[in-house]
Amino acid sequence: MRIAAVPYACRRRSGWVEHEADMLALLGPVEADLIVLPEYAAMDAALMSDPPTGTVMEWRDRAAHRAPDWVAQWQMLAARLGAYVLAGSGPCRTEAGVVNRCWLIASSGAVTHQDKLILTPYERDTLGMIGGTGLTLADTALGRIAILICYDAEFPLLARSMAEEGAEIILIPSCTDLPAGQTRVR
Repeated sequence: MRIAAVPYACRRRSGWVEHEADMLALLGPVEADLIVLPEYAAMDAALMSDPPTGTVMEWRDRAAHRAPDWVAQWQMLAARLGAYVLAGSGPCRTEAGVVNRCWLIASSGAVTHQDKLILTPYERDTLGMIGGTGLTLADTALGRIAILICYDAEFPLLARSMAEEGAEIILIPSCTDLPAGQTRVR
């Protein structure tokens, strides 16, 4: 199995057509069975065609509103690339509130998701997000895949429970901006 871990920087684009072209230029030459984007890559959706203003909550809500568009974009890209794509994570509105959700997308278009269970103080206190409620195991042609999002990986019982359920691969998309955070997640 060939895995491509993508160093991804969110940036403003004119819209989804430009995003698609950028992703195909970045990933088209990559020969991978599984492409992994980091935590909060889906914040790119909040940057599409909008002015660079707004509060933190407005950015969160804009990204959550556009989460279905983000998933649809990556369904199309996964099919074009002929690979599974862990499309990073981002805010997603549920009936209970806004979660940090990560999507695993098959080249067939099938989507599995995992919500971050244990939030950082920033996510909880500043972004007003809520934690997810359970772990998901995806049966894929690559094997049984589990996802733990960033801080969730610091709690070994979560990984152990997924291994006991038969996970063969545990993907851990993360986003840290300081060396201490990067070392902690590593």
